[in-house]
Amino acid sequence: MSYSDNPFGANYAGGGGGGGGGGFMAGSGSQGDHSGGKKIGNNSLHPVTIHQIINAQNNQHTDQGFMIDGADIDQITVVATVRGVVDGQTNVTLHLDDGTGNIDAKVWKENASDDTGMLADVRENTYVRIVGTVKSFQNKTNISAAYVRPIIDHNEWIFHKLDVIHVHLSLQRGEEGMGGGGGAAKSNASGGQRGVAEYFGGGARGAGGGGSGAGGAITGRAAELQTPIQKKVYQAMADLMDDNTDGVHVNQIAKRIGGAYRMDQVEEALQEMQQEGHVFTPMEDYWMPCE
Repeated sequence: MSYSDNPFGANYAGGGGGGGGGGFMAGSGSQGDHSGGKKIGNNSLHPVTIHQIINAQNNQHTDQGFMIDGADIDQITVVATVRGVVDGQTNVTLHLDDGTGNIDAKVWKENASDDTGMLADVRENTYVRIVGTVKSFQNKTNISAAYVRPIIDHNEWIFHKLDVIHVHLSLQRGEEGMGGGGGAAKSNASGGQRGVAEYFGGGARGAGGGGSGAGGAITGRAAELQTPIQKKVYQAMADLMDDNTDGVHVNQIAKRIGGAYRMDQVEEALQEMQQEGHVFTPMEDYWMPCE
């Protein structure tokens, strides 16, 4: 099989700029014609590669304006290397490269103020995670970044790639109509509407995913949680995500549990779940589920 036939692309794991067939293509797989894409939810977070962003379909039928893998996207997250930093009068432009392509991310000055210190540790040739929205200006696609943080643990780079693959395959399999299993995949991939953390496998907590809703049984990767405290902490965090789309403070999680565990036990459970890839911390003392 040639690289041009591979939806994952020749440069997917590479460090250089990607052209050609690198990354995921928005039109890969069997997608058919869409008058409107699958709904992922107004606050959902879609893990993507730069190649996917560049090749996103401009969907004139929705408010979001862009589709990836046939799904309307609102917020995206990408992990990439910073190849350049340009400090302008109104924004800071980050030149990004993730091995599948190159794109600019703009951080408006009010988001990069001294109060947040969001760009304090961002410099050339460092890895960063960016959360933002896809924009197009003068026929050039870019990212309007709402959040930027440096990658400290490089396992997060690999974890992000796996997230992208998971979402891509879930959407593709759902679209192909694989009987009951395909329908479930489609629901899990596109139905959740509980905030930016619900970017795959969200059926258990999603408003439209066919799951049990808030407070229901934990499914997907979260079902792999090992201890009762991990399950309680994870469920409390997931229940609070509706009103805390940028992350849930550890104090809120402890309060939600209702004093069943000490604060140090809650923090230890969060650290363990982070190491296992179930949660991540967008900023100090704030936590989000990874699914």
